[in-house]
Amino acid sequence: KTEHRIRDFIHVAMVEAFGPDYWTKAIPGDIQESVNERIAEALKKNPEQRKADLRVSRVMLTFCDVADYLKIISVKQNWVHFEPYLRRRSDVERHLEAFRDYRNHVAHGRPMPDLVRIGGEFALVWLQTVLPQEGNLRGEGVEEE
Repeated sequence: KTEHRIRDFIHVAMVEAFGPDYWTKAIPGDIQESVNERIAEALKKNPEQRKADLRVSRVMLTFCDVADYLKIISVKQNWVHFEPYLRRRSDVERHLEAFRDYRNHVAHGRPMPDLVRIGGEFALVWLQTVLPQEGNLRGEGVEEE
């Protein structure tokens, strides 16, 4: 659920800043390339999926990993649109890194060291605090379009 909120937050901020076709304008090239590869692989494995359905900016974010979210947010041209909500880049880096470690341990069924668990739980609390609530993604009382 938290990862979906991160994606929604990124998507809304990017649409507001760069328009609905923000993918080629604001997403770093290496992320575009890796997402294109992941989409191509998904299309090979799932013939019922259509390329056009996966080539939508919000859907393309689902092919990113947590490290990609950090890079999208912290790129200089993008950071100005996230800074009012996330405040300090160093906090974003620290908490997304801890969230990524925690998420990967959970997703892959790995034993959870205490430091990973504590850091991940702290990151989840931080993310819950800074991310706007669902249905109110910008925290301004405006419904999502």
